[in-house]
Amino acid sequence: MSHDVIQITLPANPDYIVALKLAVSAVAERMGFNMDDIQDIKEVSAEGCNMLFPCEPESLNISITIQEDVLDMDIRAKSNKESVQKSDRKSAYRLEDEICESFLKMLTDECSFTRRGDTVTGVHFKRKCYQRH
Repeated sequence: MSHDVIQITLPANPDYIVALKLAVSAVAERMGFNMDDIQDIKEVSAEGCNMLFPCEPESLNISITIQEDVLDMDIRAKSNKESVQKSDRKSAYRLEDEICESFLKMLTDECSFTRRGDTVTGVHFKRKCYQRH
């Protein structure tokens, strides 16, 4: 089975998430996802990035793998720091993370998170194209 892999590195700045959403939208549209699914994938990719900002990364490394009818995305926080500082965020932020995780799991077929302490440092998800437009 052949597959294409798209690698994107973005500065860890929320202003650049729109560039990722445009790229993901184009890939999903080319794969045949319908408009509702494309919107879900864009939102999942944006929220996945937003979950990584608390660990203060220097950049975000995104890998999009296309396998027939499955879009597989991995988003990682890249930091030159030896270790991510243990989070001192208030419990309200942890509740926000739980809500974001539930949101991502609801909109994907598979979703997992990598953590260091209380801080999310990676998000991985898969979405299958069930009905083509």
